[in-house]
Amino acid sequence: RGSVFRSTSHIHPVGNTLELSEMASPNEFYSVSPASIVLFGDSITQYSFSVGGFGARLADYYQRRADVINRGLSGYNTEWAVAALKHVLPRNMTEPALVTVFFGANDASDAKLNARQHVPLKTYKEKLKEIVDYLRSNFKSTRILFITPPPIDEPGRLKYQKSRYGQKASGVLERSVKLASEYASACESLGDELKIPVVNLCKMMLKEKDYGKYLNDGLHLSPEGNKFVFESIKEAIQNHYHDIAVYPCKDTGATGSSGST
Repeated sequence: RGSVFRSTSHIHPVGNTLELSEMASPNEFYSVSPASIVLFGDSITQYSFSVGGFGARLADYYQRRADVINRGLSGYNTEWAVAALKHVLPRNMTEPALVTVFFGANDASDAKLNARQHVPLKTYKEKLKEIVDYLRSNFKSTRILFITPPPIDEPGRLKYQKSRYGQKASGVLERSVKLASEYASACESLGDELKIPVVNLCKMMLKEKDYGKYLNDGLHLSPEGNKFVFESIKEAIQNHYHDIAVYPCKDTGATGSSGST
């Protein structure tokens, strides 16, 4: 067991002190380009670099091992994501160790109430596959992880609507738990077909009666929701891509020390 990521120093705990041995020189330290993990998604991903966000947590977790790159595009659905692929993940970039693909929250909008962002279910699956085809054809060794849209907290979404629009609030939601669940299931089904691990946030969160705690406006992640997503991604990597997983130091339990792998 161990990570493919290169260790960058040799500091070992001795009793309650630290012993420095064979510290890597600056030239050695920078002799290998750092690995990268790319987070590709919509606003939920874009906001993940905020304090306590799942992207920020991943960046901290993978410190010294990989640069976590945020390619979240607020408002985007899978159709627009495909159009942006060559710009956000250019073919000549260094091959990422992992790309997370986290779309569906906008695709799953109601076709009549939010026609601009809505993508039909069949098309959603087709566009996800196009993203996978692009990644696999250009980055042969890159691992892919699907993340489904989270559920919609309908009471929370209505509350947000009223707080934002006041008397102009329609009281009608452009998103629903039912639609989110259908798109999450479609993503999971495609993952099974393409042999890609899937973090089904919708299914996982709905197991809890008070799942609204994971969403701060009925749609985007709350601090608790960001922690939930981070832990779910970490678990998926450990289960399916153990070669890029992080294992804490046996002596200190820390993941950022040289004793970790």
